[in-house]
Amino acid sequence: MAQHRRRIDHVMEASFTEALDTLPLDDLRSRREILDDLDTELSYYRRILHGKLDLLDFELRRRAGTET
Repeated sequence: MAQHRRRIDHVMEASFTEALDTLPLDDLRSRREILDDLDTELSYYRRILHGKLDLLDFELRRRAGTET
């Protein structure tokens, strides 16, 4: 398996999900933990982005005079 800097690159490879039925249970659990961590990380970044979008929307409304 090629070395990647980001975990998302690793899990996006086809080999990450190939032959899951033949993997030992510990390996499956490890992969699930990686995916759970990525889900939490991506959810965090999404919340930050939505917060910034809310601030931008407020600023645009303020400049348009519809928000105080």
